[in-house]
Amino acid sequence: MGSRLSQLRLLLHDMEKEMGLLDLTPLERDIYYVAMEVADRSGEMSTSDIFNHDLLKNASRPTIFRAISTLMARGILRRRTGSARGVYTLAQVA
Repeated sequence: MGSRLSQLRLLLHDMEKEMGLLDLTPLERDIYYVAMEVADRSGEMSTSDIFNHDLLKNASRPTIFRAISTLMARGILRRRTGSARGVYTLAQVA
C-alpha cells in the first residue's frame, strides 16, 4: 500500500508541475482543487464552499482570504461579475 501511495503522490506532483501549480503554496493548491471540484458542479464557488470543505478546515479565514487574493492576482480565480461578494469562477491554468 505504501508504494502505491507514493506512486500516487508522485503522479500528483508531476501533474501539478505540468499545470504550473508548483509555485503555489499548498493552501493555494488546495483552494484550486476545491474550486475545480465545486466548479464542476455549479460553474462557480463561494467563500462558504471553501470554508466548509474538508481540505481547508484547518486553515484560518484570514489565511484563506490571502490565498484567494493571490489566486486572483495570478489570474487563476476571478470574482464573478454581477454577483455578490465572495463568488468566484475558475480561470484556465497553463
